[in-house]
Amino acid sequence: MPHAHPLICPQCNATFYVAPKVFNRGRTYCSNACRHAGRRRSAEGRFFEKTNKHSAHGWQGTPCWDWTAACLPNGYGYFAAHGKMGYAHRYSWEMTHGPIPDGLHVLHHCDRRCCVNPAHLFLGTRSDNMRDMVSKGRAGRESPHGEHSPNAKLTEANVREIRAAVAAGASRKALARHFGVSAPTVRAVVEGKSWVHVK
Repeated sequence: MPHAHPLICPQCNATFYVAPKVFNRGRTYCSNACRHAGRRRSAEGRFFEKTNKHSAHGWQGTPCWDWTAACLPNGYGYFAAHGKMGYAHRYSWEMTHGPIPDGLHVLHHCDRRCCVNPAHLFLGTRSDNMRDMVSKGRAGRESPHGEHSPNAKLTEANVREIRAAVAAGASRKALARHFGVSAPTVRAVVEGKSWVHVK
């Protein structure tokens, strides 16, 4: 093939050639079969790429493995594998120990929701989880809300400013762009559906 670029397939190690325009698009596999096999193979590899095994936090002398990818608002990491989305710590347990029996949950010895170290995880019922929470003094602890929430994009001052600006005739869309939030977020602030504690 004239002006073809040789590449090595990362799946089967075969040498193959591609035209310059395909080479510039970053094609890396020799065939669709190898591309699909490479994606299937990589669930475990992708999981560990999203894990920091050198956390400053730990349990019984072993470090937490912090989940560095997407987390839900409740603090748990989530991960897609084998065509379904689920909690990262549950995937870590299943990868190490096998399927989770019905009626059981994966709990943390270290009390860190972002930890996926299988040595810090154990199985228990919902009742076990409640007992563990009480024994470790986590019962009754309020979650941070408002600007103290780790998910907050606005401050109380921002909320007051948004409400005053809308009352003065400012565009909600323009305010959403200015503060880096969605238009529904601005609407909820203005209508008092969120940030209800701010007067």
